[in-house]
Amino acid sequence: MSTFGCCFWWLLLGVAAGWLLWWLFDRYFRRDGPAAGERAAAEATRLETELAATRRARLEAENAMREQGAALAQAQKRIAAQQADLDWTRRTLAEGTATAASLRAALTESRGTARSAAGERSEAQRLASLRESEVSRLSETLFEVRGRLRETESRLTESEQTGEVLRRNLAAARHDLGTRAAAMTTLQRRIEALSAQLAACEAARAAGANPGHEGQASAGEASAVETSAVGGRADNGGAGNAEKDSGNLAVTDTVSHPDTGDGASTGAAALAAGAMDAPVEADAVLEPAPNTTRHAMAETGHGDTHPESRGPAFLAAAAAAGFRPRREGKDDLTVVEGVGPKIAALLVANGIDTFEKLAASSVHDLTSLLEAAGPNFRLANPGTWPEQAGLCARGDWSALRARQDALDGGIERPPRAS
Repeated sequence: MSTFGCCFWWLLLGVAAGWLLWWLFDRYFRRDGPAAGERAAAEATRLETELAATRRARLEAENAMREQGAALAQAQKRIAAQQADLDWTRRTLAEGTATAASLRAALTESRGTARSAAGERSEAQRLASLRESEVSRLSETLFEVRGRLRETESRLTESEQTGEVLRRNLAAARHDLGTRAAAMTTLQRRIEALSAQLAACEAARAAGANPGHEGQASAGEASAVETSAVGGRADNGGAGNAEKDSGNLAVTDTVSHPDTGDGASTGAAALAAGAMDAPVEADAVLEPAPNTTRHAMAETGHGDTHPESRGPAFLAAAAAAGFRPRREGKDDLTVVEGVGPKIAALLVANGIDTFEKLAASSVHDLTSLLEAAGPNFRLANPGTWPEQAGLCARGDWSALRARQDALDGGIERPPRAS
C-alpha cells in the first residue's frame, strides 16, 4: 500500500476514535438535562453527516487509489518497455560501433585495393578494346564464311540437280547402248549371210554357162538375199528403225547391180556403216539437259505475283537458288532473312501471310506490330523485310541471294573497319 493510503486510513481511524471518545464523554460525564440531549442529538446528526461525508470521501479515495494503481501499473509497463528499448539501443549501439570499426578497416583496405585496381582497370580497358576489335574482325569473318557457305550450298544444289540429270541420261544411254548392241549383233549375222551369198554369186558367175542363165541365177540370188534380209528384220524385232532402213538400202543396192560385185560391196559397206554409226547416236543422249533454272525463270517471268500461280517452275527456280518458298501450300515467310518461325507466325496471325502482303507493308507498321507483340519481338529490325519479300514475290532469287549476302540477320552489315 502506498504512503497516501496509509495516511488516509490513519486519519480516518483517528477521526473515528475522537468521535467515539467525545460521544462517551458527553453521554456519561455531562449532565445538562434537555439542553444536553438536544445538543447531543444535534451533535449526533452532525456526526452522522460527517460520517456520510467521510464514507463518500473514502469511496472517492478508494476509486482514486484504484485509478492511481492502474496508472501506476501502466507506468511500470511503460518503464519496462522503455528499459527494454534502452537495452536494445545499447546493444545496437555496441554492434554499430563494432561495425563502424570493421567498416573503417574495410574502407582502409578498399582504398588500398582501389589503388591497385586502378592499374588493373586501365589494363582491362586496353584488353577490352583489343577484344572488341577482335570480335569485330571475327564478325566480319563469320559473315564472309556465311556468304561462302550459302554459295557452296547453292553450288551443291546445282551440282546435285546436274548429277541427277546426268544419271538419268546415263541410264537412258545404257539402255540405248544395249539396244544398239543387240542390233549390231543382228546386223553382223546379216552381213555374214550376205557375204556368203555374194561369194556364191561370184563363184556362179565365174563358172557361168550363158548370159541368160547367169541373169536368172543372179535374180534368184538377189531374191534369196532379200528374203534373208526380211528374215533378219523379223528376228531383230526390237531393233531401231534406222538399222532396218540401212539393211533395206543395202539389199536394194545389191539387187540393182547383179552383174558386178560393186553393188554387193557397196551394200555391205553401207550396212556396216549403219551399224557403226549407232553408238554415235547413243553418245548424243549424254548431252547435258537444258538449264532448268533458266527455263523456270523464263516461265515465271518475274511478273506473276499471285500465290496460286506459283507452280513447279517457280519452285524449281527457288530450289536452284537454295530457297524453299512454299511449305504446306503456303508462302514460307522465313525465307526472308531476319524472319524466324515465331515472327512468321505473328505476321500470319495479323493477316500478313504472303510475300505480296509483306512487301506491301511499311517498315513503320511492321515495327509497331513487333513492339505491340512484346519485348521478345522488339529486338527484330524489319527495315529490309518488304524489299526481300518483293524479290520473293517476283521470283528474282538471284537478286534475293545477292541482297541477303549483304545482310547480317536481316540488318545491313556495318562497313568494314579500315
